[in-house]
Amino acid sequence: MNKMKEIKIEKIVLSVGGLAEELEKGFKLLELLTGRKPAKTRSTKRIPTLNVRPNLEIGAVVTIRKDFEELLKRLLVTIDNTLKKKQISENNFSFGIKEYIEIPGAEYQREIGIRGFDVTLVFKRSGRRVKLKKIKRGKIPKRQTITKEEIIKFMEEKFNTEFIWDYESKYKIFIRPKKGWRLFWMTASDWRKILKQLENKPEVREKFLKHCKPKDRKIGIAVKKCERCGRYGAHIKSYGLNLCRHCFREIAVEIGFKKYS
Repeated sequence: MNKMKEIKIEKIVLSVGGLAEELEKGFKLLELLTGRKPAKTRSTKRIPTLNVRPNLEIGAVVTIRKDFEELLKRLLVTIDNTLKKKQISENNFSFGIKEYIEIPGAEYQREIGIRGFDVTLVFKRSGRRVKLKKIKRGKIPKRQTITKEEIIKFMEEKFNTEFIWDYESKYKIFIRPKKGWRLFWMTASDWRKILKQLENKPEVREKFLKHCKPKDRKIGIAVKKCERCGRYGAHIKSYGLNLCRHCFREIAVEIGFKKYS
């Protein structure tokens, strides 16, 4: 690989937020983990609900640029060396650690208590200094930007990190709009609506059925279908009827039910 295109970890940033005593505990925690003195960050806005005013100390941050590989491996152990793909953005990714005592070798400190912090990894390529230097500053092309795929590949090869999707829905369906593929959380009713909209586009409908058809289910609203009209909602399964409430009201008297006021 060309050395100009090679990806490197530029720095690791550890940060913590809080006010008053909580901030002091976080400050001591970062100092304990890194052996360096953190810098405190100040607010620029007023937020009355959080008792925050301008120029108030609200956080602490420490940046490590050298000899950070050993620390990084210890930090990755706390999250089982697994990250979600939504945590990655261009040139960096972040993750949180809930309790510092999960870090190998870290002992509980009574004056700090139980608390966590955030970790951010920033990546770079050679030549980035052109954009940051003060004298004769220049511009860098878009190809210098490090994409999500490159970060995933780098972490998998060097640290054996596993990357997963964070699905919050039962149905995982890919829809293809005008530009590329995107993930869409879809219910059974949404799937039927889209299928109906594609009736006049047989080619698109065929591709949609091939790639996006949900698996057959034995439970759920998609199984509870009215035997009379085919409606899915408001299902009545008592007495073995398998009717929707609309059909039941229409034929209740015919099948032997009486209405009591």
